[in-house]
Amino acid sequence: MTHSHALALAHVSVDSFWQSGYWLPRGWATVCFILLSGYTVGLLFPWQGHQAVTRAKLRRRSRDLLVVMFVSNVVFLALDHVATGSQGVLLQWRWWLGLVLFETPYSISAILLPTGLLLLIAPPC
Repeated sequence: MTHSHALALAHVSVDSFWQSGYWLPRGWATVCFILLSGYTVGLLFPWQGHQAVTRAKLRRRSRDLLVVMFVSNVVFLALDHVATGSQGVLLQWRWWLGLVLFETPYSISAILLPTGLLLLIAPPC
């Protein structure tokens, strides 16, 4: 994941070896990440007889993931704007509003959104 972030920020060419399927998993990595997140939720949290504790832990973990997603996304996008010389967009309120409304393009950090939402809806499921 770190490697993908670095490649995106460095604007490495799509035909580079570092972007190839020999180096990075393509197509299945995102699905596997989400799938493993779901299995991990089922295995790590005590479900039987501890529902109140589990719900609180899941809400807290969901909040933490969503905050990390938002903050890391802002950092990665800001670094990208600085690298491309378009940092002026960071001073526009529409750019920030777009982050909240999902109109501003998200970085690879957006992968944390489904996991954060999964943790929120897991207790009733």
